[in-house]
Amino acid sequence: MELDYLPEKNKVKAKREIKGGEEILEVSLPVVISAKTGTNEPRFINFERKPWAMNEAPLTVWSQKDLNCDPDQIGFPGSPTTVAGLKEMAGRERRREKVDGSPSDIARALTERILPYLN
Repeated sequence: MELDYLPEKNKVKAKREIKGGEEILEVSLPVVISAKTGTNEPRFINFERKPWAMNEAPLTVWSQKDLNCDPDQIGFPGSPTTVAGLKEMAGRERRREKVDGSPSDIARALTERILPYLN
């Protein structure tokens, strides 16, 4: 799912994958947006499929000579950055609120919660 805020139109543009393609929506503010749990969970390689993937989409590896470039500008010596370390960050609990009542009560409660973020 992709979200873009369009301040010049006072709208939000959303794109999501659907079966057979993608759906693009452009809606005026205020808007309530929800996302499915697990939307951003990483998927790991299925090692049983690795041989199939290697045959289906072979990887091309180019050397410095193939690229005809300065060896000091590529690889680890040519990298402008280095990784000092990796650390898994603790997840944070999202704030959840259940809004009960009639449709007009729910709409009023949502409006009260959203309006402070629009100014």
